[in-house]
Amino acid sequence: MTFPDIKGEREAFYTNLAHVEYRKVHANEIAEQNKKIEVARETYLPPVNYYQRGVIEFFVKTFEDKETQENMELAGGVRSLEDMDFGATYELIYYKMPQNQFL
Repeated sequence: MTFPDIKGEREAFYTNLAHVEYRKVHANEIAEQNKKIEVARETYLPPVNYYQRGVIEFFVKTFEDKETQENMELAGGVRSLEDMDFGATYELIYYKMPQNQFL
C-alpha cells in the first residue's frame, strides 16, 4: 500500500504564506519596481535591424558627426552580407599559409 503524496500541497501552502509576508514587508520596493517597469514599457523602442540594407548608412548620415561619416566612406562604406565572400577568406587563411603555422 502506498501513501498519498501530500508533500507538494503542504509546501505550496507554506510557500504561499512566505510570498504574502514578503509582499507585506517589501510593499514600497515592489511598488517602485512596478513604476519602473511601467516607465520602461512606455519608453520602449523597437530594436534596430542592422542587417537590413541601408539602415546603418541612414544612422551614420543622420546621427554621426562629419568625421565619422568621412571615416565610414574611407573604410569603403557599408557592405551587405550578400557582398561578402566568407569562403574565400577561410581559404586564404587556411590553405594559402604554410601548414606548420597552425601547429
